[in-house]
Amino acid sequence: MTTHNRSFAPTSKQPMAKLLPIAATVLLCACGGGGGGSNSSNSSNTGNTPDNTTGNNDSIAAQYQGTWLAEAYGSAFKIEDDSLALYRFTNNYCFLEEQFSQIDNEDVQRALRINDSGQMEWYSQNGDADFGAPSHPYNAASDLPAACLDGLEPVLGQAGYDNSAAYVYDVFRDIFSQYFVDLEKVGATWHSLADELRYQLPESADDDGLIAALDALLAPLADTHNYVELPNGQSLRSFTKPTLDQVLISEALQLLGITTPVNANDLTSQQIDDITYYVDSELELIEAITLNYAEQPEDIQRSDNGLVTWFSNQGIGYLHIAAMTGYGDDDAAELDDLASTESAIDHIDAIMDQALTDLADVSALIIDVRTNGGGNDYISLAIASRFAQQDVLAYRKQARLGSARTEPMDVVISPRGNMTYAGPVYLLVSPNTVSAAETFTLAMSAMSQVTLVGEATHGAFSDVLEWTLPNGLHIGLSNEFYLTPEGQWLEGQGVPVDITVPSFSLEARANHQDDAIEAVLEQL
Repeated sequence: MTTHNRSFAPTSKQPMAKLLPIAATVLLCACGGGGGGSNSSNSSNTGNTPDNTTGNNDSIAAQYQGTWLAEAYGSAFKIEDDSLALYRFTNNYCFLEEQFSQIDNEDVQRALRINDSGQMEWYSQNGDADFGAPSHPYNAASDLPAACLDGLEPVLGQAGYDNSAAYVYDVFRDIFSQYFVDLEKVGATWHSLADELRYQLPESADDDGLIAALDALLAPLADTHNYVELPNGQSLRSFTKPTLDQVLISEALQLLGITTPVNANDLTSQQIDDITYYVDSELELIEAITLNYAEQPEDIQRSDNGLVTWFSNQGIGYLHIAAMTGYGDDDAAELDDLASTESAIDHIDAIMDQALTDLADVSALIIDVRTNGGGNDYISLAIASRFAQQDVLAYRKQARLGSARTEPMDVVISPRGNMTYAGPVYLLVSPNTVSAAETFTLAMSAMSQVTLVGEATHGAFSDVLEWTLPNGLHIGLSNEFYLTPEGQWLEGQGVPVDITVPSFSLEARANHQDDAIEAVLEQL
């Protein structure tokens, strides 16, 4: 590739991440769940149950009727002739999450299906009828869990609701105790902390006291997928690894001579504006440096949603994938899960057809997911399938089931689409490659023609298991194991690289150079 010592304004760009509160455990939710496979899995969204519509008034098929449990996910369906109820449960609590009446068989089949093993899958969250990532499997059961039979918990707005902070804290703790994937890493220490925080939380505690306790309980788990959404739109979160935003914020604080750690509330409005300007400017600089590897600005192509960017220069191709979500029509997203996933798959397929057509003649391809915060596994797998030359075991997936695990599901992808690429691929990754982008990295790393360049990925693979607490706060947590084909679990570590190169170092930015791209060019 020829590079030019110039910078230019990109023809279009995704909105840059805005400055977030400095406190380490507070961040807006930037990434969806992990998940994936060419069969069907859970994304960052909980998805919608079938619409409460009358459809064609056909009774729900007998094979769907009855009680279905996904014990590892704390989820149960009870389906009758024309109704469906969805429950969420732990060993000690049970909540009715959704209830639909006057629905028909067509409504149900737009969300659920029975697989060859006799399990029911909530497939529409994770793909369409033909392609997707592994779904939550539900097994037929004789009745609802004991906690549900003992009585449903009232929630905010219902008679008998316990509005104490202590009660909400107890539910939160119970959910994490039963379902968080890696509680053993902090073991008795976490339980002791949970006991101490509970003792310190008086029955009269207000919302601020509850939030402080939940924040303290999340911190030692250090998992980016664990969160509590706050009413102001921010989230309590304790990161697996520092993100690019956090690195840039630290640089800005150092330039301003501000000693860390610092609480955002202790900063002046001018300091916050200065930090925001620095972060946004550096993100724009990073993008401009990378795009500068195109011979001319007009060579740069973008998808209509701006999430995918590509160009070629002297026989080397470059393909940047900004996210594994945001594809599809807005109108489809307003309908149901199936319409939304069908639209998203159609759009990413069309984008990849165009990009790979334009890059068909390159001798090597650089794929960049260094700033990809994740999204949906079915998108990751749809893209990865364009580089498979045969069936590829991308990874294996399990969920925590008490002190054990569910049976592993093999996630296999096959060549698909109108255009594929069989040449050498250099995949650029970083600690900012998170969640479904790590699923993509796992799938790509299973292919012999792919070389990973940069730094190990973030290490937050699990889908987000989402709940609503009885006071209405939304929470999420990791409950799944993503394993390499060899059975290695990389949670907290990330997918390792073949060629180590620092990501977006201050020195590289000062020299207007992308060290990872330069490292690839040295290999060619």
